Amino acid sequence: MFGIKQINKGYKTSMSVTYSVITKSFGNRVRILRNNLDVSREKFALKINMDRTYLASVENGKRILSLDNIKK
Repeated sequence: MFGIKQINKGYKTSMSVTYSVITKSFGNRVRILRNNLDVSREKFALKINMDRTYLASVENGKRILSLDNIKK
């Protein structure tokens, strides 16, 4: 009998694809808004009390944010 990991091996689930689309869209929107304010990534990260490298991963769509971090 095959386990779930064996069946799904090598395939993305629809849930992970959905998160990927959401995180990339959100990150892109954050970048656009930050650029519209003409603020560097470093200054923006300091203003919202977030590490610059964490903000970079958000803007690149590589982080799934908590609601607390989205609020920042």
